[in-house]
Amino acid sequence: MLSGAGIRSWYQAGISWCAVAWWLLLGLLALSPTLLVVGSVVLLGVLAKGPDLSPVSWYRQEAARRMAARDFATARLCYARLLQKSPNTLEYKYGLAITLSKLGENAAAEMLMRQLAPEDAAGYPTAQLEVARELLSGGSPTPDAIHSAEARLKQVLKVHPSDPQAHSMLAVLYSKASRWDLVKQHMAFGGTVVEDLALPAARVFAAQGDWVEANIWGRRAATIYADRVKLNLADDESRMKWAQATLVLKNFEETLAILEAGWKRGNQPMFRGAIGEVSALWLNTVPTMDATRKLAVLENGLQWDSQNEALLQMLLDPATANGASDPDPALPPARGAAARAMCQSVAACRRDQPQRVRSELKLAMEVGGPAMLSMVANVACIWAYGDAPDSGLALRLSTALLEACPDEPIAQRAQGLILARQERWAPAVECLEAAVKAMPGDKKIHSVLATAYDKLGRPALADAHRNLARPTTVPATAPAR
Repeated sequence: MLSGAGIRSWYQAGISWCAVAWWLLLGLLALSPTLLVVGSVVLLGVLAKGPDLSPVSWYRQEAARRMAARDFATARLCYARLLQKSPNTLEYKYGLAITLSKLGENAAAEMLMRQLAPEDAAGYPTAQLEVARELLSGGSPTPDAIHSAEARLKQVLKVHPSDPQAHSMLAVLYSKASRWDLVKQHMAFGGTVVEDLALPAARVFAAQGDWVEANIWGRRAATIYADRVKLNLADDESRMKWAQATLVLKNFEETLAILEAGWKRGNQPMFRGAIGEVSALWLNTVPTMDATRKLAVLENGLQWDSQNEALLQMLLDPATANGASDPDPALPPARGAAARAMCQSVAACRRDQPQRVRSELKLAMEVGGPAMLSMVANVACIWAYGDAPDSGLALRLSTALLEACPDEPIAQRAQGLILARQERWAPAVECLEAAVKAMPGDKKIHSVLATAYDKLGRPALADAHRNLARPTTVPATAPAR
């Protein structure tokens, strides 16, 4: 027994069939009185549907339904029937073009699309958007394709000045051509489609010195990526872009807080390096920062990234040491105390005061914790190998560190590298061989040992370390980044 819903479904299916195959129905009716009665009922049902299911509206609804079901053959028939009734309706021509394309009848589809999407006339906006999208698809559209797409998108905007798809595609198109004055005009109407252009726009305007626009797009980008992180705390890419947006706005403290929270959530190394870079940028951007705060920022940056060369160079800068000599009594002594002691140790090296060097190093490591060991070793190596090298002063610092921590491989490594810088090969080998036992994968140690053994006339050992110093071969099957 059919339910009411089943009867309605059967009845509607019969109506749909009659509307499409009316010529077959007439033939059957001529042959059978019974079918004549049944057919009459169905046809009366078609007529009883009233104006909402007039032939045009029915075909439009059926075409849309068939397109959604990917029944392109039936959809094509519906659009063809609609064009019989209204030959100049662009919507029906576009529907027919799409169905022809889906059915592989590309020549006929392209002919229709040329009519619907001319470069020099309005055409049918939906078709213009489709053609522009196709022209811009792929990795590197040709200049002619870009020009053609631009012309079609402008035609869309003549008809629909606020069309978000046209504005967003033009914004992307102009961004690739670095025409940011035009990008900002279209981004205002592009909606969520162009969200990811806000950050590059902010950076470009900042580089141009247009801080009004940089702040507008920087704030927009910060809001976009902050919202994404709130929805998914594990979205590290959005968190990094959030930090980059706040950095454009020169909100250094907020930027560091975002990055530190990212590290604490997932221990991703990229956050540590970014914290060091932001700290260095902050110090360089605000040269008038008071000495105590400068030391605190410097110390915090190096606690996160003890290999940041810009920060290490600041510890060696005499100006930093001069500012570190007079702490601000109004601030807690712990803020920047380790960096202050480190600067004093560097200054004591310059004055050849070994006892003061050792005492300040001890204080720095007591206050700064384990991270200070690497920091001091890196400062010594930068001093020996950096832009303004002084291996003699660097050796004083590394010697004091080795005396304080004789069994630490990091201290042995620093001492060995600096001795090698002075071409004192035998003691350098002694320190570096002790260090490499704990750090067998350190290619810098192996490279210097290879050179040292060459100088000492021991080619076999030199070759062994040279092999270990070679870059690791990346497998051919490594996934693309």
